[in-house]
Amino acid sequence: MTTAASDDALRESEAKYRAIFDLANDAIVVHDLATGAILDVNQKMTEMYGYTREEALHLAVEDLSAGEAPYTQQRALELLKAAAEGAPQLFEWSAKDRAGRLFWVEVNLKRVDIGGQDHLLAIVRDITDRKRAEREIRERHESQTTLNALLRLALEDMELEELLHRALALVVQNPWPVTLGVGDVFLAEAETGKLALKAHIGTHQLIDVSSTRHHRIPITAGGTMLGVLDVYVEAAHPEDASAKEFLSAFASTLAGIIVRKRAEQGLRAADEQLREQAALVRLGEMAAVVAHEVKNPLAGVRGAIQVIGGRLPPGTRDATVIGDVIARLDTLDELMGDLLLFARPPQPHHTPVDIVALAKETSDFAAQDPAISDVRFEVEGWGPAVMADPKLLKIVLLNLLLNSAHAMQSSGTVRIQVATTDRMCRIVVADTGPGIPSDIRDRIFVPFFTTKSRGTGLGLPTAKRLIDAHHGRISVDCPASGGTVVTIELPRLP
Repeated sequence: MTTAASDDALRESEAKYRAIFDLANDAIVVHDLATGAILDVNQKMTEMYGYTREEALHLAVEDLSAGEAPYTQQRALELLKAAAEGAPQLFEWSAKDRAGRLFWVEVNLKRVDIGGQDHLLAIVRDITDRKRAEREIRERHESQTTLNALLRLALEDMELEELLHRALALVVQNPWPVTLGVGDVFLAEAETGKLALKAHIGTHQLIDVSSTRHHRIPITAGGTMLGVLDVYVEAAHPEDASAKEFLSAFASTLAGIIVRKRAEQGLRAADEQLREQAALVRLGEMAAVVAHEVKNPLAGVRGAIQVIGGRLPPGTRDATVIGDVIARLDTLDELMGDLLLFARPPQPHHTPVDIVALAKETSDFAAQDPAISDVRFEVEGWGPAVMADPKLLKIVLLNLLLNSAHAMQSSGTVRIQVATTDRMCRIVVADTGPGIPSDIRDRIFVPFFTTKSRGTGLGLPTAKRLIDAHHGRISVDCPASGGTVVTIELPRLP
């Protein structure tokens, strides 16, 4: 074969090689075996990365990579070296095109002989669609797993706030969606509609506000706003429609659980109230017997003893004994009165009541007791009149003031604060005493439970009965700073 014929055959062979090379469906990059420099690329590579062939020959691998670990020039050179030593490499890589767009590729890197000379051949396939499909499948699995875990939580016997905390952990402590590990659940208060924090995870102070954003997902049921779910993410994190869709589904599921939990709590409260009412009915029947069989004869006995005492010379030992007997009979009569008031509280006769004036009048009356003369009573606040029964409220306030005074061992300050809104009046009675031990705090409204040596255990239960008769609420708290805080909430209208 002549030299000319040989050259023609070589050119024809190279043309066929170039045609096959450029018609390949995958990008092909030929690298120098020693340096990893790009020696040649096919047409598919230029389409995939957006460079011309001439531009591609002057690029380094880092120009075609995301640049964030592990997709860096250093890691690329390690893979090229391994392939050059005869170990073919197959791996996924985060690539970057000329416009800066990131996409996923699968690279098959091996050492090959081209024209009698060893090179490194990289066959690159765009797998962005496959990675997206894999991510969607993974996210759907994570989403369903989390929702299933939430539904299992709903079946456990726990209070609503604990459930909300554990539910929030399912979102902010899971690998997907990607969060900063910080989130909140707020629920709307029934009386005011204002949002109140019910569950929180993470530390807001560690968040740089300028570099974060948060998803605020409404928690709604039947068109009613129950609250919101807040989840914090990095501002640089790309918007994720799947994450938002999941958070909405999570909030919707949580709304149904909240409604069911509240219904369960309402049923339990109603059941407890029914049992309490049944017990009070029996107690009322017993009190009627006591009134007939004890209270009336007791008055007769007291009168007879008083007549006998009147015939004795004053100052004698017998006269002193008679006086002590009459005092004990009076104490017993007061106990019968307390029992009757608790068992059969009168129905409130609603009239406009200035709560601040009533509180001042009651505290002035309590201050007249010489046993608590060192107690200082303070009344603060202002508000319009409330429709209530002043006599019954005075009994309630007097009970609370005397309890506080005795708890402080008759020395300290009792502060009464009154605040009134359009719908409600709040009365707060706070003392500077030692507070109520946590182990007995849940029993203070139980009839006949007392820690006093001569107490009846009917003061606070009676106060609760009278507030219930006003369709109000009474609660007790002992803050960490000390003392006891009793809060009364009354509707402004009967």
